Amino acid sequence: MKIKFNFWLIFLFLSPFLTKAQLLPEDEEFISEYIIQNNIPGLSISIVKNSEIVYSKGFGVKNNSTKEIVNDSTLFQAASLSKSLTAALVLKNVEKGKIHLDSSINNYLNDWKLETRKKKDNYEPTVSQLLSHTGGTNVHGFLGYKSTNKPPNLVEVLNGERFLEPKIVIKNRPNTQFDYSGGGYCVIQQALIDINQKDFNKQMNEEILNFCGMGSSFYSVNLNAERLEQIAIGHRKNGTPLKSGYYNYPQYAAGGLWSTPSDLAKFLIQIQKSINSESSENLLSQQSIERLLERPILEDGKKPRYGLGLGFKIDSTTNEILTLAHDGANVGYSSFMEASKKNEYAFVILCNRHFADLSGIRKRILSRIQKNN
Repeated sequence: MKIKFNFWLIFLFLSPFLTKAQLLPEDEEFISEYIIQNNIPGLSISIVKNSEIVYSKGFGVKNNSTKEIVNDSTLFQAASLSKSLTAALVLKNVEKGKIHLDSSINNYLNDWKLETRKKKDNYEPTVSQLLSHTGGTNVHGFLGYKSTNKPPNLVEVLNGERFLEPKIVIKNRPNTQFDYSGGGYCVIQQALIDINQKDFNKQMNEEILNFCGMGSSFYSVNLNAERLEQIAIGHRKNGTPLKSGYYNYPQYAAGGLWSTPSDLAKFLIQIQKSINSESSENLLSQQSIERLLERPILEDGKKPRYGLGLGFKIDSTTNEILTLAHDGANVGYSSFMEASKKNEYAFVILCNRHFADLSGIRKRILSRIQKNN
């Protein structure tokens, strides 16, 4: 009896920690095998439960050549997950009365203006339409620039002054279709700079990153020696490291964030808190959250599953939003994050392989979360 008592005493003592750990050894073994099978050099994961980060861990290597191990503080390019933070920054400016979501974006641009592809057209998308990819702008995504070369500035990007890069213009009448456009987010980036007469990175630090406690995250095309030591090198689909190590993305608003899963998890926690409570200390006000969660209605009545900087999983029966999510892909990197609307969970995955298939790991994480709840 004494032996059994001690066993159950130990079990009862450890059970909260076992639940809190989220991923069990068999899950970690699955992930380790999965990244080998799918040619993913390195990967890092963070999991949130009830507004608390309960799991953060790295798998694999930062560089297939050096075999340096990924840990939970390794930096990756977050790619299009950057758009979610940009939308939050725009909403902070809305709260200050500097931007109106339903006003033309050209109202907030100084020297550079967004034009239509055809001179005869006279379309002007609103700020919210650009954030929800219904503004009709071109350029789905960007190829980036080798770290060994000087990248263009934002105006050069907007004007399409680099080889194979078109000028960012309005190609379709706004609000007629959902057409994913990183180009539209570059226009937003320029508008934020013009409105506040301040560097985009500095604005993001002051309004979003510092508030969320995202101390490892930054936007830069000039990585110093310390940051170079922290990053995971980008890899091609075959697992070969990029010769330049990584590509630069001065298109910060669309895909230029360097971060860790735990930092991005902190952002998702703040979004969940803003959704589920009315505290004045939240990242976003209730009015901002209402707009963040608002699905655009196109001219034909269709409602895309994407709001302001975040995509939605919708309940087919109630038509309610269940989760908020975004994925991303820069040259050499892939990413994904998801957060339940009701604050039960969130998780972030970042990896250093071009167009990596993360679906198996996503399913495994969700399965473990559901079993633990």
